[in-house]
Amino acid sequence: AMPQTLDSGLRGNPVFLDGLTYEQDKVRTVADVLRQLDEAQAKELIYASVCATEERWAWGIGESVYNFTVNCGVTEDKRVILLDLGEMVFTPEKILFGVRGRIWHKAWSITDDLTPELATYAVTLMDERFTEERMRKVWGSNLHPNH
Repeated sequence: AMPQTLDSGLRGNPVFLDGLTYEQDKVRTVADVLRQLDEAQAKELIYASVCATEERWAWGIGESVYNFTVNCGVTEDKRVILLDLGEMVFTPEKILFGVRGRIWHKAWSITDDLTPELATYAVTLMDERFTEERMRKVWGSNLHPNH
């Protein structure tokens, strides 16, 4: 179940219409935005996407595939949010499995959607930031702020 205390802005303020379909804030996919940026700006957006993943970890939310270029979007106020709610994972064990296997190396966003230069930047950054130690430290920290 989705944590009730979660800042709904991290999810694009979804409104569930009939229990299955939902609407979200107006956003553009990371991929769409990246195509309009120079390399330095694109790296900033990739960095923001990695930070957004860590922010979701702090709320006890992970994602299963790391296809951030298509599963994440950029809001009008330039926040990176998760668009594909079907990729949400709430069990730290599943996230640890992906972190240990560095599954982002095989993610479509890395292998097919980014230029080789940006893919190398993204993988290097993710390898640096998405570690088991960091994930364990960050996971759920916003759910229990007094601990």
